[in-house]
Amino acid sequence: MTSRGERFIFVDALRGVAATLVLLHHLLHNTVLEVTLRTILPTPVIRLSNYGATGVQIFFVISGFVIAHSTRHLRGTLRDTGAFILRRQLRLDPPYWVALGLTLILVAVRHLSGGLRHDALPGIGTVLANMAYLQRILRLQEIVQVAWTLCLEVQFYLVLILLVALASRLNPHRTRWLSGAVLLLGLVSVPFERRGGFHGSPWFVAEWFYFAAGAVCYWVVRREAPAPFLWLLIAAMAWPMLLWDPAPVGVGMATVLSLYVVGRSGGLTSFARWRWIQYMGRISYSLYLVHLPVVTLVLPMGYKLTHTNRLAAVGWWAFGAALSVGVAELFYRFVERPSMRFASRFKPAIASPPDLVSIGNG
Repeated sequence: MTSRGERFIFVDALRGVAATLVLLHHLLHNTVLEVTLRTILPTPVIRLSNYGATGVQIFFVISGFVIAHSTRHLRGTLRDTGAFILRRQLRLDPPYWVALGLTLILVAVRHLSGGLRHDALPGIGTVLANMAYLQRILRLQEIVQVAWTLCLEVQFYLVLILLVALASRLNPHRTRWLSGAVLLLGLVSVPFERRGGFHGSPWFVAEWFYFAAGAVCYWVVRREAPAPFLWLLIAAMAWPMLLWDPAPVGVGMATVLSLYVVGRSGGLTSFARWRWIQYMGRISYSLYLVHLPVVTLVLPMGYKLTHTNRLAAVGWWAFGAALSVGVAELFYRFVERPSMRFASRFKPAIASPPDLVSIGNG
């Protein structure tokens, strides 16, 4: 699968693709320049932007794959489980909290300039709920608009980590038992996809089968779980793809299959080394957190200055993309990377390949 100390290069590439898709989606769909941009941007760019939200499904599948990898040495003791959860949250939380704080500053500035009503300002309870990823469960304001996926990620991490701990205690062949439990939950969750979907449910059950497919794929590639487990889950995923919107589930299925094919061919640590996509993969978590505020600031400003001028609209679109990447680079250097280093202090003594996290947390 991987030799000691190597990264999953292909997973990083998928992460870069997902982050780029999400950025393109918001550059087109979260601006008053959308109508103008649709008249001048190349058709392939518009199509990628239309389906860019499916980058989230790529992230979910990656999440299942890499959390299965990260928990492969986890023992079922309370101490080890608690330390693992602590390390994961130290890796995830500080960048998110900084993004939350910056968003609150922007909201306050807009309020002081008369751009927002007083009741649009979040209270301290709302802020604390957002910090704990509970805003959707408590039906409170979502301050960082993209944080809904992080809420689902955290729920998935906790459930899978607890399943790993339980499997370690109950069964000496823990991976087979664990993969069967994850498969069963994945199959049960498929019918909920239409009800929950992207923003519909505060609980991750509607998205569980994406995470489950990634995790089962990892175990199958490692030959620790029967291959029919993966094919059964993929077959179940075809149901909502055929009955409802095929794009999200189809992209999730393609991600699983690509991980399986590349994994079984031994290419996880070598395939897709293209510099640009690896760079996008490295900064993807930072980009995911900061791009939407940048886009919602730059493009409306461009509209005020140049209105519906077509060439100017493309210029503002390109500037919004470049600035999003630039801000993400700074965020990665001064926020995300230091949090990675701090979290690494809590790694176990067992030498193993570096942990990976789905939404850009490489």
